[in-house]
Amino acid sequence: MEHIGCECSATSRQRVADCLGQEKLPLDRILEAGSELCIIFGSTTDCNRCIKTKRISKWLIQMTIRLICFYEAAINQTLPSRTPPATSGEANSLSLQQPSTTMGFPEMRFGEVHIEGPEGHLLIKLALVEACSHLNETIQIWKMTSDESLEAADQKHLVHYNDRVLGRCLDLLAKLIGLLRLDGLMADQS
Repeated sequence: MEHIGCECSATSRQRVADCLGQEKLPLDRILEAGSELCIIFGSTTDCNRCIKTKRISKWLIQMTIRLICFYEAAINQTLPSRTPPATSGEANSLSLQQPSTTMGFPEMRFGEVHIEGPEGHLLIKLALVEACSHLNETIQIWKMTSDESLEAADQKHLVHYNDRVLGRCLDLLAKLIGLLRLDGLMADQS
């Protein structure tokens, strides 16, 4: 629902929700959804109404958790020697209404081009590090603004909820970035 005087787009939120509601996505769609979610975080940060809305805060958190699951699936696909970590379970335990479907590995392609070989995996890793880092930074900016707005509106219960859940999301993003960077260092040494 768009508010009077509010520039935030419900259509954009629905598009991201539809995309991230799928069981599997190709890498280009994952990265596109991540960029769009960051844009939504930005517009919400700039909106005096949406930044204080519990429903939108919870939606942003749900979509962030879902996106992190897709990022993890893509990372698992690029690091085949790795056994899947417990981060998906951690992310799922944070979810408010996480779908019960198992997150599958995404197809590794940009548009119609399949990505294979060491150069392709390097490209994917770089894109994923950038995407995870951008999401991490965007969440931190949104959280800081949200905390200030919610405290001013005397909604401290939502501040504590956001701190707990977004703190876990930020931890998971840091782990994923670390895994990608560590793998890059190990590849450089071999």
